[in-house]
Amino acid sequence: MQNIKSERRQHQPVTKMTEKKAKGPTVTPQLARMRGQWVQETKEVTIKAPNNMLGVVVGPGGSTIKEIQEKYKVRVSVPQKGSKDQPLRVVGLDKGLVHDAADHIKALVQKAVTTTVTIKAPNNMLGVVVGPGGSTIKEIQEKYKVRVSVPQKGSKDQPLRVVGPDKGLVQDAAVHIESLMAYEKERRRLSTPVSQTVFIPKAHHGLIIGRQGQNIRYLSLTRRITIVLPPKNVISDEVTVTGLPDQVDQGVRDLVNLVKSSTHICYNSDF
Repeated sequence: MQNIKSERRQHQPVTKMTEKKAKGPTVTPQLARMRGQWVQETKEVTIKAPNNMLGVVVGPGGSTIKEIQEKYKVRVSVPQKGSKDQPLRVVGLDKGLVHDAADHIKALVQKAVTTTVTIKAPNNMLGVVVGPGGSTIKEIQEKYKVRVSVPQKGSKDQPLRVVGPDKGLVQDAAVHIESLMAYEKERRRLSTPVSQTVFIPKAHHGLIIGRQGQNIRYLSLTRRITIVLPPKNVISDEVTVTGLPDQVDQGVRDLVNLVKSSTHICYNSDF
């Protein structure tokens, strides 16, 4: 009798509670339809964005991504920090809004991507770029929508940096700065006195002086130069002309032409 009861227990059917544990939670037909509808109707767009740009999309405290999701009725999935350039995902029911949200995000990323240009600048040119009270650098930054970083005073010819979101404007700003420095460099060259030596035979130095010094006096006044001849007791062909660069160049030409026209001497000179 005991064996028969034992066999009956072994063949008893599984209880309802046991069946529920084996099958897991019940999925109602309504929930299944909702899931199927979501999968069927949702639209998704992926956006490639470098990891260092994810903060632009998320925003301070998640404010930017929250604003995008609420405005376009979408869900934006951002890759985990440290993942290797995984794409962002924009998902929603309205295809148009999904694409609009994606365009919005792309614009944010593009705007945040910066272009950097370095410009070699001697320390004595930094003041030209900065301008009185910072007026010049401020004008450049506002005009070209860039940020100009100037090396600290006393640094050894460190480059200037021009940074901005628009590559074309960054390059335009760099050209503007280089033009300012080139103009200033030329201005300083033309306004700084120089000396030049021309070799004219000692025997013809009297032609340069002229009767009662009229030739040397005329050249000195009209060209605004200083002409220095070697002393009479010194045998030297060197004649030194001092003044501003353009005036010195013309003065040397005048001296050479004066001697040529009087002596018919041919000089190996560019003048």
